[in-house]
Amino acid sequence: MDQSAFVFIGVARRDTGPCTAFDECVTQLEVPPRTVYKTCRGFMTPEVRNRVIRTGMATGAEWFFLLDDDTLFAPDT
Repeated sequence: MDQSAFVFIGVARRDTGPCTAFDECVTQLEVPPRTVYKTCRGFMTPEVRNRVIRTGMATGAEWFFLLDDDTLFAPDT
């Protein structure tokens, strides 16, 4: 059986402190089994997003769900 991650959730976060509403959305997110969640921080958004993608590719994920810390979403997104 392939043990690679099925879903990779990657978050690009600014280094400006907590995002309480965003964090609330993430903790309530309904995710399938074999989901990997990773946050990358930095000031340069394109650079941080590239780091998120590289990290996700290293997991062997089949699906990517990318978020920025300035978005809000429902748990069943």
